[in-house]
Amino acid sequence: MRTNNWLTRIPMIGECSEQEVAQYLLAIGDDEFPEEVLYSRGIDLRSLIPPSVRSGRYWLSTSHVFGYIAPGGSERFQKIVHAGTPPPGRHLRGRHVTTTLDAVHAAAYPGRGPHTVLIHVVAEYDIGGVRASAEFSRRFVVREGESAAVSGLPILKGLPVGDDGLVMTCVVIRVGSAADDQFISLLDNEAFKTGLDLATVALPALGVVTAFAAGITKAVLRSQANVAVQRFDLGLGLSDITTRMKLAEGSYIALQFPEELKYRCDWSEWLYDSATARIVRRGRADESLDLNYVVFSVSADAD
Repeated sequence: MRTNNWLTRIPMIGECSEQEVAQYLLAIGDDEFPEEVLYSRGIDLRSLIPPSVRSGRYWLSTSHVFGYIAPGGSERFQKIVHAGTPPPGRHLRGRHVTTTLDAVHAAAYPGRGPHTVLIHVVAEYDIGGVRASAEFSRRFVVREGESAAVSGLPILKGLPVGDDGLVMTCVVIRVGSAADDQFISLLDNEAFKTGLDLATVALPALGVVTAFAAGITKAVLRSQANVAVQRFDLGLGLSDITTRMKLAEGSYIALQFPEELKYRCDWSEWLYDSATARIVRRGRADESLDLNYVVFSVSADAD
């Protein structure tokens, strides 16, 4: 299933020119450019990392790698595999699923923290042979090097799963404007805290809610002080093709990672610490992989 929504056209800061990046940093008052910050704390990959990333600006990376955590584990440290590894959950075809937001980790964002973050999600799916979509936004505050206080937060409920699975596009926006921070506080009301339930919202009302969430995000992005740090697509299918990500019940990690280092990303070296929402080195829980990432989970709704 191909993605086709307005969110895919939002540029990340890493896709901007050096001049545009400099103008943005000036607009938010970030004039510190550390030269000796390691790419990952405790791991000296300095000789392999491009200068822009080596200086601590992980947010200039434009690519992602995707991990998967199987459900059912009761241990604190959970095994991570590539998102194309699990068998496709074909039992989900024709059913409805719920997506939740389980972690937002800000290893390094532009500007000084704490950071106000706006997350906007668009889910695309087929229903009765017709392409449809739903959108939702949430606002969080997260400190540099920490994870936001979220876990199991409903985003979209009652998503129908068609023959091709579903596609989710997500953008993480760092809000640097105080005025816009007050504006997006509209998303803090109870109607948005419980997530969007497609199974109970009538089609006309769904369009209104979607338009409201999209309108807030588009308005925020008009300000020079606000910028997209992460943007990624999760194309979760039901085929056995090895190179494709699979739709299954479980959790998905979208890790912002430099394209030139993807070949070095070995999920078998890392575990997910469910107690701290951190990715830690296997056998060394005190050594974390401090890159920006978002964790979503997918679960089947009760029939």
